[in-house]
Amino acid sequence: MTADRAGGGPAPERVVLGALAQARRVAVVGCPGSGKTWLATRLAALTGLPYVGLDDHYFDRAWQVRGPAERWRADHEVLVQGTSWVMDGLHSTTLPDRLHRADAVVWLDYPTRVCVLGYLRRTARWRLTGRAPGYASAADGAVRLPPDAASFLRFILTFRRRRRPALAELLARQGADCPVVRLTRRSQVPGLLEALTASVDSGEALTASVDSGGQGRPARRDRRDAVAAPDDNR
Repeated sequence: MTADRAGGGPAPERVVLGALAQARRVAVVGCPGSGKTWLATRLAALTGLPYVGLDDHYFDRAWQVRGPAERWRADHEVLVQGTSWVMDGLHSTTLPDRLHRADAVVWLDYPTRVCVLGYLRRTARWRLTGRAPGYASAADGAVRLPPDAASFLRFILTFRRRRRPALAELLARQGADCPVVRLTRRSQVPGLLEALTASVDSGEALTASVDSGGQGRPARRDRRDAVAAPDDNR
């Protein structure tokens, strides 16, 4: 795991975990297929913050966009003005507004092959189980793939070359009071969740190794080491 602040250098891991555990608004971003929804729902359950899936608001049934771009911007503005949330989704046109409100960001910055495999596994699971989110289902409940599945797959295949540079630049501009937690391997996720669980349960910031894959035992630190994320000044 790495954590970036404005100006470049990495933030100490214990500070990052303390800020993430105390954040009221957390944005989870990354390439499609990286597992944003899976992680965001678990972060929401762990912290007690409301989960907001942007695709649930952007799409209607069977991948039909709910309305014109102006409506989406208005709907998105209402969502991000909430006092607390864990929000997953990229939606680059509205991402700057989301980041402006966020207290912390989790960036799933995985290799292309990982995202492609994640997308294919998710699609297969939906088809095999017959269960998918409302936006990926028809009115009769039948699973529906994106209208142009080939283009969607190309989007994932070219994401690191075409989309990632702009995303990285945008995240690099986040202020010091909004840490960006960057995960580069799926194996880092269990360690992050374990460390956050201990932090939330104890109310204390922790020093823990996310790279341990959840096997390391976090060491408790004094509450004064925690960095509280502001609730209403962003």
